[in-house]
Amino acid sequence: FQAAAVYARRLREWAVRCMEPGHLPPAPTAGGAVLPSAFLGQAGHLERPTEVTSPKEVVALRLAWEQAQKHKEHAERSLKLLIRAQAAAKERNLSSWIITSQIRVAEAYLCDQSSSHQEAARDLFERLRKQPNSSWAPF
Repeated sequence: FQAAAVYARRLREWAVRCMEPGHLPPAPTAGGAVLPSAFLGQAGHLERPTEVTSPKEVVALRLAWEQAQKHKEHAERSLKLLIRAQAAAKERNLSSWIITSQIRVAEAYLCDQSSSHQEAARDLFERLRKQPNSSWAPF
């Protein structure tokens, strides 16, 4: 779960950077819709590829913009995976993994700009700081 959560977090970070002006060039609308590929996992192809000079680049740009616009979904997915990792660590009584999972959940809360998550992150960090055997705290 943790590895998947880290991947989803990195995807979210990339998507947020792509939404900044000038980071990702706009995707051309010429060429029609992107049609699905005949094979699973491939990018697909344009409906009218002769209208553009580089159909592969147009498809790649459109798919990149599609992923960039899903940055909130990536953040939610990352948080859900981190919570599952924390639950799995608690089931197995892996104390170091529990603390690591809690820190990662708190970091995910800090990345989210909603006020309820900011408060939850502060509470979680405060609880972690007060734990007697918590060696991660810099205080």
